[in-house]
Amino acid sequence: MKSPFTGKEMSRVWEKRTWEFRGEKFDYMHMAWLCEDTGESFTTDESDTASYLQVTNQYRAKYGIPYTDEIISIRKKYDLSAAKMSLLLGIGINQYRKYEQGEVPSVSNGRLIRSIMNPKVMLDMIESAQKELEEKEYKKLTQRIKSIIENNDSYKMQQYETNRIFCST
Repeated sequence: MKSPFTGKEMSRVWEKRTWEFRGEKFDYMHMAWLCEDTGESFTTDESDTASYLQVTNQYRAKYGIPYTDEIISIRKKYDLSAAKMSLLLGIGINQYRKYEQGEVPSVSNGRLIRSIMNPKVMLDMIESAQKELEEKEYKKLTQRIKSIIENNDSYKMQQYETNRIFCST
């Protein structure tokens, strides 16, 4: 990257920094470009994003909050729209969409979303929201989730039997 002041190539520098996120301090590696002539440092959108992700990933790991790709894959696993998922979870549609776009959920919403990775918990969530769903939709969803549960339990039993027969651990 060239210095906007001198036009000369700048060197890339790394520095350990601390960022306060939601009232907590997290260490991260800050990357910038240093203009040796002026002493000014510059960042790019990409380096700023990388810093932010380092911090938010630490926060997610600390509190058990799923990552963006996990949030999306949970919804896809159950073949639901974002609007339907937000209805079932009791989270506003705009807020849920922001989570799928990368915003970090609150600890409570993050754990709620993580909990439905378990299809039995998801089935209970659907049962709780039954009155908000059309009967046909409710039956379709419960059938889909029960199928996931059965297939998952069946797979676990197959793994158990395979391990038992071949003395695997």
